[in-house]
Order: sequence, then C-alpha cells, then structure tokens
Amino acid sequence: MKKMWCLFLVFGLVVAQEDYNERGWDPRVDYNQMFRNSEANGLPWDDRNLELTQEDLALLPPGEFDDLQKIPIFFRVFLRKTQPDLRREGEGQYPRSAPEIYELFWGGRFEDGLFEAEKMLSVIVNSEVEMTPGRSSAESAISINPVNPNLVIAGVNGPTGQEMYYSSNGGSTWTRSTSNLGSSCCDPTVGWSPDGTVAYMMQLGTCSSLCNIEFFRSSDSGQTWGNKVTINTPARNGQNDKEVLHVDLAPSSPFLGRIYGHWHRNNRISFAYSSNQGTSWSTPIELSTNTGIGGDIATDKAGKIYHVWPQTGGGSIQMNRSTNGGDSFGSITMVADTNASFDYPIPCFDNRLAFIYTSVAVDLSNGPFANRVYVCWNDTNGPESGTPANNHSKITVVYSADGGDSWTEVNPHSLADINTVDRFNPWLDVDTDGSVHVVFYSTQNDPNRLKPDMYHTLSEDGGVTWSAPVRITATSSNYINGSFQWGDYNGMSVVDGQIRPIWTDNRSSVRVYTADMETLSGTQDFSLELNATESLLCGANAMQPLDLTIQPIDGFNGSVTFSFSPALPSGLSGSFSPNPATPGQTVTVSVSNNGSATNGIVPLTILGQSSLLSHDIGFNLDVQNVAIGDFWAAWTLANPFQMSLDTNGNGLIDILDLVGYQVCVAP
Repeated sequence: MKKMWCLFLVFGLVVAQEDYNERGWDPRVDYNQMFRNSEANGLPWDDRNLELTQEDLALLPPGEFDDLQKIPIFFRVFLRKTQPDLRREGEGQYPRSAPEIYELFWGGRFEDGLFEAEKMLSVIVNSEVEMTPGRSSAESAISINPVNPNLVIAGVNGPTGQEMYYSSNGGSTWTRSTSNLGSSCCDPTVGWSPDGTVAYMMQLGTCSSLCNIEFFRSSDSGQTWGNKVTINTPARNGQNDKEVLHVDLAPSSPFLGRIYGHWHRNNRISFAYSSNQGTSWSTPIELSTNTGIGGDIATDKAGKIYHVWPQTGGGSIQMNRSTNGGDSFGSITMVADTNASFDYPIPCFDNRLAFIYTSVAVDLSNGPFANRVYVCWNDTNGPESGTPANNHSKITVVYSADGGDSWTEVNPHSLADINTVDRFNPWLDVDTDGSVHVVFYSTQNDPNRLKPDMYHTLSEDGGVTWSAPVRITATSSNYINGSFQWGDYNGMSVVDGQIRPIWTDNRSSVRVYTADMETLSGTQDFSLELNATESLLCGANAMQPLDLTIQPIDGFNGSVTFSFSPALPSGLSGSFSPNPATPGQTVTVSVSNNGSATNGIVPLTILGQSSLLSHDIGFNLDVQNVAIGDFWAAWTLANPFQMSLDTNGNGLIDILDLVGYQVCVAP
C-alpha cells in the first residue's frame, strides 16, 4: 500500500539515517518523510512518532509548523487531541510551557530504546596521580596510545631538563624513563603512531645558549628513547622554542601516520614533517612574514592540516592550511581577534604572566560534527591592563564547520563571575566519539584570585553548549611568587572515554599531576540507601549513627562525595565517613548537637555527587533538649501548646511524649 503523509512542504530535506517505515505502526504513513520534516523544521525526533496513524496526523492543520517550538510531532498530536481549541495557524499555537511539559512529564526525547538523559555523558574523576614525586617539574604533555589506552606516555620539564614518563595501567602509576636525552631543556610534546607500536616525542635539545629541535622514538611504549633526529639547528640569534608535534591518525587520510612539527625561531613560525616515522624530516618552512609563539597543529579526516598560532604583538589568532601534507600552505588567515597580546598579568600569574597559547583539535569521528575544527586559548575579558587585578582571564573556544573559512566563538564556562575568577592555561582534545573536552585552571575557590584548581568541561553538540565545569583537583595550588609560577601550558589526551589531563601543581611544591578520569555513557548511575528513616539526638550529644550505602547502576564504580543540602540548621554539625566513597563501602552518617539546636523533628537531606551525577536521600532527626520539669509544667499549668514537647508528633502532649523522652534519659 502506498505510504502517505502530505502534511506540509519543506525545503533542504535531510536524508533519514535509517528506514523508519520498517518500524512504523501504520503502513499508510511515510515515517521517513516524517523524520525528514522534523529535521528540516528543527523539531526533536522521538521514536514515539512511529506510533502515529494517518488519522492522528489528520488532526494537524496546514499551518501547524508556523509554531516551531521544540516539541515532537507525537506530542503535538497529543495536545491537539486533549486541547481541540488550540490555534491552527501562526505562532503561539502551543503553550510556552509545552517544551517543559514534554521534558518533565514525557521524559524528553526517546530514541533507540533510551531517553536522551540516559544517553548523556558524565565525567568521573576517579583519582589524582602525582606523576613526579620528589622532582620539581612543570610544563607537561601527555598522550594515550590510540590502540591500547592502558599505555600512556608523558613528558615534563624536570629538574635536569626534559624528562619522560610512561604508564602501562592507564596512568594510575608512572615510571620515569632513564634514557639519556642529552642536554635537553623543555617544552615536551608527545604522540603515537596510528597502530600504537611507536611512541614519539620532541624536545629542545643539545642546548647551551641556544637549542636544537630534536625528535626521538620509542618502540617499548616510552620505557626507552632513542633514534634521535635533529630537525632544526639554531642559526645565529635564532633561538628555537615552543615545539609541538602532531600525528595524522585519520584512517581515511592519504597522509595517515605523517608526523608534523611546529616551533618558532625568534618568533618566526616554522614547520616540517616526516613521512617515515621520524627517521627523516622535510626541509623546515619558515614564515618570515608572520610572528607567533604557542601554536598547534591538527588534521581532519581528509588529511587537511590546520596550523594555528597566536600572533605576537598583533592581538589575533592566525592560521594557515595545507591540503598536500605540508608540502605547501595557503595564505595566512585570521581565526579571531584577542583582547590581550602575547601575555598578560593576573593576580596569581603576576610574574611570568598568563600566556596566550593555542590548542587545536579536529573531530575525526563519524558523528554529526565530523571534521569540525576547534581552537582554544585564554584571553582577557576586556582591554589588557598592566595591573594584574584589572585583568580578568577567560577561556575562549572557536569552532568551524566549513574547514576554517568561518568561525563561531563561545566560552566553555559561565562569565557571570568573570570579575572575581580567572581561568587560564587551557587544553582541548576531541574524543573518538566526537565529544569535545577542555581543561583549565580556575581560581573560583579563592576570593583573592591566587590559588587555582584544575577543572574539566565537555561539549556533546559540536562546541555549542558545555557541561558545568567539574573540579579535578582535591586541593587548590598555592600562589608562588617566582619566575615560573604556572608555566606556559598544560595538556590532555582523550581516547575512547579515557581522559588524562596533565598540569603543573603547586599545592606543596612544583610538581606535575595527572588524573584518572573517564566519561560514562548510557544508564550508568547510582542510588543511595539508608538503613533507617529517622534517628534520635538527645541533648548535647551525637545522634544514633546511620549507615548509608551507594547502589551502583549498570556498572557504576565512581567516587561519590557527600554533604548536607541544604546546610544543617543552627546548633547541628554533621560528618560522613568515609567521604568520598565508592560502591561497596558503608558510609557512617553522624550529626551532633551543641545544645542549642531546636527541639523536635528536623528533616535532613543528604546530597551525593559524582561529577555530573547527583542524588539525594532524606531522613528525620528527632532532637530532644527538654527536661522532665517541662512536661510537668505543660500538664499542670495553662501554658500554650509547646510543639517541642510533642516528641512523637501526634499533636498532643501526653504520657507517650514522656515515654519518648525517657529514651533519651534512660541509663
């Protein structure tokens, strides 16, 4: 039978991603056309649309889609059935609250057996890891093996020059390589071959007053390094600096496996590549007409190179592109203007200054934002000032869906607190599923803007919106009044949901830290259980403790942190032990009274948080501060009703309340 659904006309139809007609209930309806119409009008697709019949669709008027509120077709039919007097053309046919009703009472989008909320990624910070205990270290880079995420390499600026570290358990523990790297300096950059068999790194090496750009390989996952190749030696008065390498990992790229190197020599941008795993390199290209420090390189699925850097002295982010594997580049274009130029002072970064450093990545997934290009840097929120307190630092992300021809600018965090919080030293990476991750320092836990923490945020819609930033560090770093302070950059690598940031941490002394983080997809979650719904607290003592347990859902094994929300009333103090906790641990909940708490039943709520996941559970606390004489006065005198003496909450002051009181005073 011919399928029909001639409800309205659309332009620029989107091709359906699957055959919805095979799943639809009514053979007379063209559900594939319904999907294309939904996409073309910006309506959310919901699989409950597949239950609609031709008679259902006949309820929708010709002017139905003059109103483009974000509600799916099945819900529009439902509203037409229950509210037949709704307008039939123009805007405002549906209540302004219709999208909220759809989300709250219908669960939002339902597709492929899951509600949208169940598909969202959340981020779990399992633990912090001090990578360089006992060794003064900073400015670091990290890379997860693209084939085996258990293998991770990292480079740091150590006390003896560049130092290399490796991990075989996903970054939970680390070992320092003892390979001789020569008289190396700093600015490590690392990567892997596409098949994960060879690890790469670059360094500033053979240094005296000037340094070479040197490349090393490792065939044992970073345990030893050798096969040194000198890519560039310094000319007179031409210091090499700020090198970075990038490996083309896109299987569809004609340049798969090609290694690209970027650095500057006296602020002049330089570039070279290797097509044989770093054994030899092309003659370096130098952009003598443009200056910049702190650049980065990324490639898309076709192998197109995006070579990006902040212009020194010019207040802008610059880019050139290559479509032939780096043999030649097109003209230099501008990505965005910046408020500050090169670097700027903020209270916690008043000596070395916050450096404008770009981080670039491309979505290599097969998702809806494939080949989208992302660039990230920090900048002042307004004109740059020479006074640290007058500068307010923010993170900027731009993305391009047309190969870098045009850009959209966003901030991956709120700007509501921009006058009291500084955010700086970001790094960006795109996971294999297309999710975009950014880490950065933030001083939001210090009103003096001196002590930063590391935070993480992600975007699942191509950089348009971002999750609430999650704190990575358990302890804020201390302000250091020195020449280095926080260094010029941090790093991060993300592969298959495994997130490994790396940063300079000054909580005790200058060290390098990383963290074991992961994204959770699907329905992984947790719930909370208490062994009782109430507890008694007698006088200036502690209550009878309660046991709280974490119940995992679909393999959840994250760490949950507990607090009372809202805060405990005056006179009460509470604790959780252990805190945080993981599934399998029993948490002891305690509340104490200093003697001034209000008598009676007090409802309390425990909040458990694990990154973006949060759940609460409540119990009643029976606070008893009364004395035996209070009951006698209540029974013999014409006093007004005293709620604090109604210990069982039945609205009467009687012998049962006295019995309840005796529980507190009985020996």
